[in-house]
Amino acid sequence: MGALWRFAQSGRWSGYLDGLAGAVVHEEPMTDASLRFNFDLQAGMGAGYASGGGTLVRGGVRWHHLSNARVRGKPRNLGYDGPLLYVGVALPY
Repeated sequence: MGALWRFAQSGRWSGYLDGLAGAVVHEEPMTDASLRFNFDLQAGMGAGYASGGGTLVRGGVRWHHLSNARVRGKPRNLGYDGPLLYVGVALPY
């Protein structure tokens, strides 16, 4: 689940802030002490360009946090924090 707020727009360009929250189930736990279930939280900013014909190109950077929120205690919560760069293309159909 996510939200996006466009704070700037000029012609075909726009700038935005976004945030996402979700759940992840891994095929294998990341370590023997961790769980297969984790929460995924992301917050960041990016820019988009709307070309003619409805194609949208977006890219940006997000801070990515992955952990199980200590659902079975701190020793079983292997958390990960790090930057996430992304680029995407949306095509009309």
